[in-house]
Amino acid sequence: MCITITTLIENSGGGNGLYQEHGLSFYVQVDQHNILFDTGQSDKFLHNAEVLGVDMTTLNDVIISHRHYDHGGGYPYLVDRLQVQPTLHISKHFFVEKYALNEGEYRTKDTCIHEDAINRHHIPTELVRDKIKYIARDVFIVGNFQEQIDFEKTDNHFFIKKDGKYVRDSFRDEIALCIKTFEGLIVMVGCSHPGIVTMLTSIVKRTGESIYMVIGGTHLIHASDQRIKKTMDYFTKQDIDYIGVSHCTGETATDAMQSMKGYFLNKTGTVIHIGKYGEVSISHSDDHIVP
Repeated sequence: MCITITTLIENSGGGNGLYQEHGLSFYVQVDQHNILFDTGQSDKFLHNAEVLGVDMTTLNDVIISHRHYDHGGGYPYLVDRLQVQPTLHISKHFFVEKYALNEGEYRTKDTCIHEDAINRHHIPTELVRDKIKYIARDVFIVGNFQEQIDFEKTDNHFFIKKDGKYVRDSFRDEIALCIKTFEGLIVMVGCSHPGIVTMLTSIVKRTGESIYMVIGGTHLIHASDQRIKKTMDYFTKQDIDYIGVSHCTGETATDAMQSMKGYFLNKTGTVIHIGKYGEVSISHSDDHIVP
């Protein structure tokens, strides 16, 4: 098995004419199977794909990790670009309006992905209903993270709208992408709103596999020093070989993790390649960034 994961867009990094933005998008190649995990918040990930030589017309699947704008906002641009639509994978809890409470005002955090538009464009869609959903050999989606670790609490300023009322968001819609390798699982996360330790603990428990690599957002940006330390302790205990967390992880957490085994800055333009014999290479593009 050969695996290539290209970070199409992220909050930082870039180079060679790549855009950056508050958002996340990974292009994942597992042998001949091509997956897009999240789309950032705009069409900038498509520009970056062209610069990086990524052919979106060969996509088999699109996965949106949760219904926030910085992860699914670019999806309508992808739909407009492609003649043949790849299968869209989202949680069964996806179609709920998202908000954040800022300065006493409920402000939308929603994507532009709506059920009527999906039907209108005849987009093949599969809802993640079970705890594990395979989309290819050794490639699967995990969702329904409900058994929360005690030191991980969901941010209390996120809400959903239910029956006309604002209700705390438990992020039942969040899903992760996993690839099974001989060394263990590669886990891709969008924001880890249920808690990164909660999610990884659930994945290990359900699969019986160890975690080999974790990449994506961990939403430690507002976390206490104690929570960051406990998260790092968990990573160490699990003996995770590669830790490429970024996006909403926050500078405090990423600075603290730099001393950890296997840590690397996963930014716009980062390319991770795992060869058929398990050899790993990680490269970055570090020239001028387009603001």
